[in-house]
Amino acid sequence: MHATPDQLTGEADTPATLAETLTPLARQVLSGLLCDGDLEVHVDDPLTGRPIGIGRASRNVPAWLARAVLDRDHRCRVPGCDRPAVHLHHVEFYEHGGPTDKANLSGLCWHHHQRIHLDGFTLTGNADHHLAWRDQRGRLIGTTRPALHQRLLGRPPPTT
Repeated sequence: MHATPDQLTGEADTPATLAETLTPLARQVLSGLLCDGDLEVHVDDPLTGRPIGIGRASRNVPAWLARAVLDRDHRCRVPGCDRPAVHLHHVEFYEHGGPTDKANLSGLCWHHHQRIHLDGFTLTGNADHHLAWRDQRGRLIGTTRPALHQRLLGRPPPTT
């Protein structure tokens, strides 16, 4: 099902729809689904209609979004690191207003995730395109693009 907040509260002029077919749902059907079903929040890209994240609804990354980020990144996003991405990191920290969206989440190895939180290193940029890795003084160490971008350029994927 796809519904806006106004559709969930009954204040919208248009009905909620089934996600796959866009079939309109009667208000009574929507009410039953809301009573018995699980609610999953996500934000859609206004151009493509595809989910891009959950915005500020939670700092916790839902499984579908974690899979999308790890499928994009495969390896740690720090330049030169070939370790598997096993941690998801908010590029703009959630506590500083960063959304839990794919473009703000980066796959990192344990070591580099610790360097950010304990040693003051930073990642900046849009994780769907490029990220810049900086030391504690803000000096640029290097930039990186997602593994998916590298594959589209004809470069082989990282080995496991």
